[in-house]
Amino acid sequence: MFGRSKIKLCLPDKPSLLPRFVRLNRGRHAVSSLLEQVTRQMAPSHMTSTVFAHYPWSFAAPAPAIWPRHYVIGAFLPGTTPPVALYAVVSGEGLFPPLGMRDSLPFWLARTLTSPMTVVIDAKREAEIRHWCKLLQRMLIAGRPALSSNTLPLWEGLRDARCEADVEIGSEHGVDAMPWMEWPGCIRNEETIWIWRQSRYGKVIESQKMNRFE
Repeated sequence: MFGRSKIKLCLPDKPSLLPRFVRLNRGRHAVSSLLEQVTRQMAPSHMTSTVFAHYPWSFAAPAPAIWPRHYVIGAFLPGTTPPVALYAVVSGEGLFPPLGMRDSLPFWLARTLTSPMTVVIDAKREAEIRHWCKLLQRMLIAGRPALSSNTLPLWEGLRDARCEADVEIGSEHGVDAMPWMEWPGCIRNEETIWIWRQSRYGKVIESQKMNRFE
């Protein structure tokens, strides 16, 4: 489970807004470096419509530079350098079963970044993101099921938030399973960064993997 994980907001122009704790600088630098590498190495998207230019990507990778035997998972909004991102550092013990679900934490973090599709995070948009993150964090700490009666309004609100890209992607688009063998256990490979996009229905519509040491 992700109950002890802290969801963090990474805004490239406002580093002082991040939570402060002992390993913050090292963790922030490691995640920023990882995402900068991702944006450099990403292959061109096969989704060529301009409405997908800022559609969020989810990501997962080992995080030995932050904590041993931990992983960083989250979502980022392309179009900024470094990308605006939401992420959590999680223990390998509780990571794999929930990450194998269609509506895993990276999916919900991507939905949090979904609307409106803009690279400008103004004060109002930042407040909205922080509001959703607080609610998600409470759900993680409580360990409540994703579809319980108490949490259903949260999930419905995030899933129903729509942007132009969401309008173009129907429930029939995408696939139900990740394209990688032994997912999510395959992310134990410290040489690889895994990124993917999901529709609001949870289906995988695009995916890539890259060598983190190139």
